[in-house]
Amino acid sequence: MSITYGNLALLKYFCVLLIIAHWLANLWALSLSLEEESGKERWVDSFTEREETNNVVDFTVNTPWKLYLTSLYFTTYTITSVGYGDIGPKNPTETFIAIFMIIVSGVSWGILLGQVCGVVASLVEEEAEFRSMMDGLNSMMHDRSLPKDMRVRLRTFFLASKQAQRRNRQQSIIAAMSPGLQGEVVMMVNQPWMGQVRIIKQMLDQAQGTDRCCTYVMSCHDWSIFP
Repeated sequence: MSITYGNLALLKYFCVLLIIAHWLANLWALSLSLEEESGKERWVDSFTEREETNNVVDFTVNTPWKLYLTSLYFTTYTITSVGYGDIGPKNPTETFIAIFMIIVSGVSWGILLGQVCGVVASLVEEEAEFRSMMDGLNSMMHDRSLPKDMRVRLRTFFLASKQAQRRNRQQSIIAAMSPGLQGEVVMMVNQPWMGQVRIIKQMLDQAQGTDRCCTYVMSCHDWSIFP
């Protein structure tokens, strides 16, 4: 799969958050059944009164999808600590369930938020490393009282070598491959400019459809000659 581990982790945490919200929404809807015969006021009663005033045919309490959607709405803003306050417990049973939901959702949200922040930070690890190096450079130049023109030259050098440092990191990845894979990858990467050299282009045309081209490249063993 071409998807990165960072994006895969973000997708996994998002799915876990949806599952937690689904479970808690069902638990919040279940609280209505626990107090159905007691005659006590329930959180859904305020919706029923409003729907009766507006002449709504399908009441929330009697419509499964509307009840689930309203419960999911309450669960979502509880997990994210938004707390609009338009839905809340109306009896001791609902208060106990709401306390349980707040504890579970608070812990889950804190863990997931920390994991997501770590994943997002790792997605831009190269950029963060470069910025840290530039901050260290600026601090060093300030402590050493380097002249302004020297500071400009040093910053210009490191900014210009940013792409070269990226290529060096990619080179270390290629070096970790087997010799056969190294030859194939190097051939694919350098084929555009190699095809512009007449003698190499002739060799490529002659070796097209065979493994002789890759065999020749694999015999070099010195991948540092390739950019």
